[in-house]
Amino acid sequence: MPRQRLSRKELTETDEITSVLERAADFVVDNAKPFVSGIVIAIVAAVAIVGWRVYAARADAVAQAALAEVIVAYADANAQSDDAGYAAAIESADRVRSKHAGTPAADMALYYAALAHQGLGDMEASDGILRGLIESGSETLIDNARFALAESYKKRGDLEAAIAEYSVLAESPGFSRGAVLYELGRLHESVERYEEARGYYETLISDHPNSPFRTDADRALRRLPPAEDG
Repeated sequence: MPRQRLSRKELTETDEITSVLERAADFVVDNAKPFVSGIVIAIVAAVAIVGWRVYAARADAVAQAALAEVIVAYADANAQSDDAGYAAAIESADRVRSKHAGTPAADMALYYAALAHQGLGDMEASDGILRGLIESGSETLIDNARFALAESYKKRGDLEAAIAEYSVLAESPGFSRGAVLYELGRLHESVERYEEARGYYETLISDHPNSPFRTDADRALRRLPPAEDG
């Protein structure tokens, strides 16, 4: 089959394409060093990014492993009400904070240190740590720290302080509102503010009918004094 001849238009387009490719080739040759440097920089940057991700993942794994030791130490101490164990948990938490400062693991270690201080009866130290976490921690940790602080106040009989903390927690979208409403009902019932307690129990029942505290709220309403008239 005879070779098909290109039209004048096709020849013109071919010449233009060839010209562009030739100019591009000349540019690469003339600027080989900058091109190579750019490629090297790109490769180095890519390797650095990958390397940092690997390092960060490894560092995070090490921090999480260290945090696990704190949690286990606290759990063991709490199960036995062991002062020496609480002290060991606090020491482990301090090591995590010093070696992994600025990481979520360090903040969580602080949280368990606060609980361990509670176990030792050092409420001032515990309150200080929990307050610090509330002011600067992540959203999830803020809620957990506030709950721990509220529970601590409740256990030591400072019910008004517990109510104040639970009232703030009730507005948090990240915490179980049904549980908080029930606690607020119980606390108001304990200080004989029965109408406020009734309001919390009724809100729990109406707004959170599937809450695991629903049955307890029903029982609580039955034991409250009759509602005041008017």
